[in-house]
Amino acid sequence: MNKVIIIIFIVVFQPAQVLALNTKSFDDCGESENAVALAKIIINTIKQRRQKLNCSKELSLIAAQKAKEMALEEIVSHVINNTTPNEKLRKAGIILPRIYKIVGNQVESVSGGKSLAQETFDYFMTSPVHKAHLLGENEFYLKQHSIGVGHYFDNESNHSDYWVVYITAFRDEDDPEDKLFVFNYKFSYKIKKEELKRVKKKRKKSYLLSK
Repeated sequence: MNKVIIIIFIVVFQPAQVLALNTKSFDDCGESENAVALAKIIINTIKQRRQKLNCSKELSLIAAQKAKEMALEEIVSHVINNTTPNEKLRKAGIILPRIYKIVGNQVESVSGGKSLAQETFDYFMTSPVHKAHLLGENEFYLKQHSIGVGHYFDNESNHSDYWVVYITAFRDEDDPEDKLFVFNYKFSYKIKKEELKRVKKKRKKSYLLSK
């Protein structure tokens, strides 16, 4: 009796492969080879929850600038020159979704002291907060679709290597109120900043009266 042998080929598509196909070029992901290398790791890791991450030239330029600023200040911090990450992007002309806080960080991961992109990524993975941001591990971060990475090296600086990753959404296309916010962006931003100042002043006054 002749035996029939059936060979079944199973093709497994990993998320990383899909993401790579969705990214035509990594050139806009960073201003240096190291920055692009880290962006590739973040985009292509099989742990990435997002179906697509777009390289943003604008975010990469801001990230490179922030990395240099950290080197000059010799610190690894989200806040440089009293400016938080959300503020920094807005000041640079990036229009974030209306629901994003004015003062705060919902867009940035930073690190220092590691010379290689893979080492830096592995270090990020030890931090639950950075890991959630980079991999889109919750509903908020999952909606962020644009990435830009910065790296700056200064052997005479405290940490030598400085890394900045911006992953964010831009204005919400599905939110009609967001379109109005974009139209009145400068005015709205100014008003919200004034409101924030008034709140801080009121809190300070209340604190002094309570002493």
